[in-house]
Amino acid sequence: MTDRHQIWTTAVETMNAFVPFFQERTTAAMQGAPSHWFFVVIAAANEPRPLTVPQLQEIYPYNGREALQEAVNALVEDGSLEPAANGQQGNHKGYCATEKGRLLIQGFFDAAHEGLRDVAPLPAADLGELRDMLQTLVLNTQSPRPAHHSIFHAGRLADPGHQGSLAAQIDQYVTDLYYFRDDAHIAAWRPVTILSGPAWESLTLIWRDEAHTPAEVAAKRPGRRLSEEDYGAAFDELAQRRLVSLDGGVAQITDEGRRVREEAEARTDEIFFTAWDNLDAGQHERLHVLLQQMRDNLQSAARARMWPLINDVAAAMQPLVLPAVQPVMQAHFQGPGYFNHVRMAREAQPQPYTVQRFSTRFPYANPELAATRLSDGATDGYFEENGDGQYTLTAKGESAIDAVNDAFYRALGEIDVLPAEQMERLNELLRALVEAALESDTPSKDGAPSKACIRQTFDTAQPRDYAPLARVDLNIDDLNAFRDDAHSSAWSAYDVPGRDREAFTLVWRAVATTAAELAQQQAFRGYDEAAYAASLQALAERGWLQANGDGEYNVTAGGDALRQKIEQATDDIFYATWDDTLTRQQQNELRTLLIRLKLALETAQKAQEQTA
Repeated sequence: MTDRHQIWTTAVETMNAFVPFFQERTTAAMQGAPSHWFFVVIAAANEPRPLTVPQLQEIYPYNGREALQEAVNALVEDGSLEPAANGQQGNHKGYCATEKGRLLIQGFFDAAHEGLRDVAPLPAADLGELRDMLQTLVLNTQSPRPAHHSIFHAGRLADPGHQGSLAAQIDQYVTDLYYFRDDAHIAAWRPVTILSGPAWESLTLIWRDEAHTPAEVAAKRPGRRLSEEDYGAAFDELAQRRLVSLDGGVAQITDEGRRVREEAEARTDEIFFTAWDNLDAGQHERLHVLLQQMRDNLQSAARARMWPLINDVAAAMQPLVLPAVQPVMQAHFQGPGYFNHVRMAREAQPQPYTVQRFSTRFPYANPELAATRLSDGATDGYFEENGDGQYTLTAKGESAIDAVNDAFYRALGEIDVLPAEQMERLNELLRALVEAALESDTPSKDGAPSKACIRQTFDTAQPRDYAPLARVDLNIDDLNAFRDDAHSSAWSAYDVPGRDREAFTLVWRAVATTAAELAQQQAFRGYDEAAYAASLQALAERGWLQANGDGEYNVTAGGDALRQKIEQATDDIFYATWDDTLTRQQQNELRTLLIRLKLALETAQKAQEQTA
């Protein structure tokens, strides 16, 4: 029989795996909300009894009372809580949720449920079976604490009910159990010790060999808003009870401390797992299998969402810098289509720039158009032709591109978005992924540009010491280039020309179905309708597309399977180094920072539009 602790560990991992699917929506919904908004949930769940700070400390015994009072005051100032009509609750002020507070927490719940609405990591029958087993556990759970001291009771307020998606219901039930575990642990240690919450948490960290000094505990738990001196007093409590021994301020757990802590853990399990007796051994096994499958599928699907999120951040920067960059572009680039070539030639220095280099980075574009642009650019004084199709920048070309680059990165540097420490951390995480990509062993067929694109963007003469947001843009450019490398590598076994690949993708995505639509939508590539007609015919001959007789093409079953295979292979290559580079926690941290940056950029754009 699978150990219940293993099942519970998997359940917590599953709960965490749901977060990426609603995190952006909930973060947007809570923009500007006080950080301790969950206290409003507790106040609403506690009605008609007013919420007091001592009650909060019963629920959050590891936090300092002063910090809890400050959080409540901030919620009152925000208008999410208000003093209770009946004033005092005993000797303490009572608070209740306002209409604004109710709308705030309902907005969070609605955003989370909407984010999970279409999430289906398992077949519907399996989701229903998993939901039913978790529901059995929750409905048979009896909190060992009074409702007004129970985080489990407060958490139930978010229940989407049967109108919620199966994923939302499962997430709710696992979260319910997670909160109940907290109730069970407090109930296990509170009645049998006379320790304060900070002392008990310090004992736990010492027992786990995670911290042995007050400073280490304070660093481990910054959210508690307790000082090193506060934890020093907690250590003294433990020493007086002979639960730890102190030597120069460094604590080691004693035999008595270990006995007390282990007994509390055993009692926590006894309380927590009582409801699990409502499932038989076979159901326990099945529960674990379904949780494992759900966790793995959620994590895989969440990973695939990271690149679109990174792309969203890059796209959100562009409108903010356009007013500063567009006049400089117009002043320095009179001819059509010169900018990209001049930019790439600047990056190529001191090596000459060629159409081949351009086609490596942009395989979907017509090389003949690129050759014409280079020739025209030489006539207009941006390039000097060296023979054999090789070009170098002139002083005019170098001056033009440097002016645009400086305007672009200077504009990014003037945008104030996230705090400096968050921007530095975001760049640290992104740069780690870039360096891992550069060192990766990307699989490819002979001749495929496995890292040619990222090398073009990374190996550049341009400095990389711009402002933090500009460095985010540079890091994203590098990852975008590696994504292109990964996609080319995924295609390398099929010998499909770039134009045909793009045409196939656009039909597969139902963006275009005829040669005329392709030529119109992709006019910047430099191919006419006849060229795209040839691509569609070639793809049909491969069996990936089929013509319907009206010039329209549809993807065949075989074509759809192949294109999905290509997409999966692209993801496999692109994300291959992530787990070795960033821990799961660091990847979650990266996602959180990207979401915050995206929302901050969108807010800045709205402000810019209002003042324009």
